[in-house]
Amino acid sequence: MRLMEQNGRSMVEIIGMLAVAGVLSIGGVMGYQYAVNKNKATRVLNDVQLSYISVNSAKDLPLNQLTPVPFAPLSGYPMLTQRVAMQDSLTDVIVAQNVEQKVCEHLTDMVQKTQWKVFLTNEGATSFTPLTECTEDMMLAFSWANINEIPPVCDKECPENMICGGNNECVCATGYTMGEDGTCQKIVCDYTGGIEAQTQYCCEQAAGIWDATATPSCTCPEGATFNGTMCLMKDWCSYKFTVPEMVQTVQSDCAFEFKVPALVRTVQSDCAFDFTIPETVTAGESEVSLTPVAGQTCNTGEYCVLNWTNETCTTAVSNYGKNTTTRLYGRCTPLDEYYNICKTVENGEVSLTPVSGKTCGTGEYCILNWKNETCTTAVGNYSANTTTTLYGRCAPLNETYNICKTVENAEVSLTPNKECTQKNTYCSILWGNSSCKNVGNYGTNTQTDLYGVCVSYDGAGDTTCPF
Repeated sequence: MRLMEQNGRSMVEIIGMLAVAGVLSIGGVMGYQYAVNKNKATRVLNDVQLSYISVNSAKDLPLNQLTPVPFAPLSGYPMLTQRVAMQDSLTDVIVAQNVEQKVCEHLTDMVQKTQWKVFLTNEGATSFTPLTECTEDMMLAFSWANINEIPPVCDKECPENMICGGNNECVCATGYTMGEDGTCQKIVCDYTGGIEAQTQYCCEQAAGIWDATATPSCTCPEGATFNGTMCLMKDWCSYKFTVPEMVQTVQSDCAFEFKVPALVRTVQSDCAFDFTIPETVTAGESEVSLTPVAGQTCNTGEYCVLNWTNETCTTAVSNYGKNTTTRLYGRCTPLDEYYNICKTVENGEVSLTPVSGKTCGTGEYCILNWKNETCTTAVGNYSANTTTTLYGRCAPLNETYNICKTVENAEVSLTPNKECTQKNTYCSILWGNSSCKNVGNYGTNTQTDLYGVCVSYDGAGDTTCPF
């Protein structure tokens, strides 16, 4: 007996293929979740830095009291801030609530490259312990200083710009330094020299890392960039933008040079007679002299209806002096009809000269709008014998459309200040300046710096204003 060869796959092979597909699917989901958790951690660290900058300059914050940060965190986690009294100084602590275990693990790796220290704290943020292990739903505290148990709050009254420190002594409030006159004076940071030129306070204000033993002593954390004000973890970019002069052009395919003609008034007429006003006789009778004009006579069966006004249809012949002659115009009509002949027409020679390179192809015609090139003035408003260019659109013989649609053309100038350096990313310009205000409000030929964020070509990444 002869057996047929099998087609297809055995059960063992099918089970093996399904197992491989399952492993690949699980790997893809895990890879996606890893990227999501890392992105969350990056946003948390950005929120921590922005929170610190926003509250650190305030001198009237209560000690050891949790308050919400003054903005909506981009990470989505509830963020709180607390001013903690140390032994002889103050420090601001930023607290992130409800942090997941995987996000926490990414954060512990990230803070090792920054100036931040991360602690585990309790519900009221009354104690802080170094973070050694990440679990679910954590309450994390971020600080630049090593914080431990909070000492009792002192109640000593201090002079202006000073507060009571942890050792029950008056110290300058955050953002102030002791002057030569013994008073606390506000510290003004100047970042024009870059992050490298800053003192320790201004370095920390800009979210930089201070190391007195290094040169330079102040640097941005790894992965962060100084934007002229502070170190940001976000990968941002900048271009110098020159607002161009807007040039109005007309959407057109064809054009003609149009000469407004001199208008000539003529009389609609078929026949004419030269009429001589006679001498008036005593009896009131006179002989009327009508002489037919050659080439201006009527056919058989018709008669010439005269209007008895001159050739311009304005003056009756009875107003002319005796023995004067004028030409009367009329219309030929059958003997049983009559109509008024004084209807005039406006005749003028129209001059349309095609513009070189602006003509239509075979089977098309040029639709002229009979307005000037800015689509504002009808050519009928121009004086006789003036010339202007009319623009039109080429169209098949069975189509019509309005040609007066203008566009704004201008050359945009963008000069790189800071470009995206990561592979497969580009600068998504937000068309706003460092305050994220629209550059459309700038005058022509002015320059400003535009800021954007670096995003991947597939659209992944933070596209919000970098500041």
